[in-house]
Amino acid sequence: MKFSTRAKPRKPGARDFPVGQAVVEATCHLERGENERALALLEEVVHHAPNVPVFRYLLGVAQIRRQLNEAAIANFEMAVRGEPQNVDFLVALSGALLAARPQDAMAHLTRAVHLGTKQPQAYSQLAGLLIDARRPEEALPICDAGLAICGAGDPTGVAPILGTRGRALWSLARNQEALECLHIVEAALPRDSATMLAIGGVLLELGRVPEARVYMRRACDLAPESAVAHYSLGVVLLLEGDYREGFREYEFRWGVRELAGNRKPFPKPRWDGLALSGSRVLLHAEQGAGDTIQFVRYADFVKATGGKAILLAPASLGRLLSWLPGCEIAALNEPLPDFDFHCPLVSLPLLAGTDKNSIPPPARFVIPAEVELKWSGVFGEKTGLRVGLCWAGAPDHRNDRNRSFPCRVFAPLISSPLVPPEAAGTEWFSLQVGPAAAQIAEPGLRGKIRDLSPLLTDYAETAGAITQLDLVITADTSVAHLAGSLGKPVWVLTPFAPDWRWLLERADSPWYPSMRLFRQPAAGDWESVIGAVGAALWELPGFRPEEVPDLISTGL
Repeated sequence: MKFSTRAKPRKPGARDFPVGQAVVEATCHLERGENERALALLEEVVHHAPNVPVFRYLLGVAQIRRQLNEAAIANFEMAVRGEPQNVDFLVALSGALLAARPQDAMAHLTRAVHLGTKQPQAYSQLAGLLIDARRPEEALPICDAGLAICGAGDPTGVAPILGTRGRALWSLARNQEALECLHIVEAALPRDSATMLAIGGVLLELGRVPEARVYMRRACDLAPESAVAHYSLGVVLLLEGDYREGFREYEFRWGVRELAGNRKPFPKPRWDGLALSGSRVLLHAEQGAGDTIQFVRYADFVKATGGKAILLAPASLGRLLSWLPGCEIAALNEPLPDFDFHCPLVSLPLLAGTDKNSIPPPARFVIPAEVELKWSGVFGEKTGLRVGLCWAGAPDHRNDRNRSFPCRVFAPLISSPLVPPEAAGTEWFSLQVGPAAAQIAEPGLRGKIRDLSPLLTDYAETAGAITQLDLVITADTSVAHLAGSLGKPVWVLTPFAPDWRWLLERADSPWYPSMRLFRQPAAGDWESVIGAVGAALWELPGFRPEEVPDLISTGL
């Protein structure tokens, strides 16, 4: 809504408050950025004319500029109630609601878009909310409609829509199209940090890691205060194996919206890595179970610095972590024991000065004899190779669409010809938990994989099961970290754009000596990965047929 600039000076000391003249003056103040003066006038206007929607709208604009967001929302809501078809009012209300009440913002934006608003931000904001809600397939047509209505011939004017369209394509794994779209935005807005960040993210998924790093650094230079930019740069550096700088940048994760909620408030100071002289340090998880299992090895660093480690553990990990020698366990949702400092587990590599050549060995879990005996009874007499399978991680993981896959991907391993004749006695066991565990009953798999999920009630039980296996084959899940920590041979199937901890190109992992990595040669290509895994099965001790079939040597 364009403010009128035809203002006339208001006569001081007027007996009756001139509402119309005050509104003209206020709009002039808003145009000139004189927000405090506009706010004072508009408050007086609304006092004298409380039921005029446009006055409420203008007051809300002034309040937004003075960072009075809650008051602005109230006035925008009254404006919308008075004129529910006014797209300017709907878009203003949605913008004020975006952070605190995204679902309400989505409802108002949807109405504005259906009414044909010509404000580009309405389309970009609605599409952005749909992407955040994991509905990118709905976001894309919203962007296309916005481009058609707002004028696709003006890249600068519709840059917000184009940028969001690029994000939608990225979320749909249409990465090359996303990159082309974002480069248009880059040309129109060469100093926009968010665009540089998005381009870097797409390049990362395309496997163009050095280019991704360049764009991430550019995003940091353009917006030095952006936690997301620094965190994203940290992820790229860690993926490249630059742990010293990578872990420093990774500390910005606390400012990332998806991760900020993991930060826990404690009444004691955070440990800075200095000598402890007997002090007690509360080590706490912040992300998934896999991260906890991976980084709990740094409890030994606390001990080496003269401190005592207390592990704050969720119920699913509590019993497993209690098997670590010399560590005290504190359960979540229970009163904390006395401690002097606290530290997030994933911050410990930075404090320890970790690089690729100084990664400490995995945590040593001492599994009680009674647990091993129990699981020995569950498995029974050994008749052949025992292989555990896991194919899906937590669905709310930010990269789950790339790292997890359906159980049927394993089908060629379980059936001839990928499994050698000598392995006819191979037993397959499911280590999968959650809804994905039911996939072993699908056609082609039914009856071929033994389901252990009813018994896998926590990670201690999963560890007990793994002790009875000869090999674990898994997607990038917490099971990979657990098997690696137990020293069990574990083959991890990684997506083309891997998580940072698996580095690039190499087939082994400096984090787990018993681990072997099988990497996708192209995004979504699990078939080639399974072909490589099948070939590797033929090479296991005791499974060396005289002639390897062409099917194995050439892939599926």
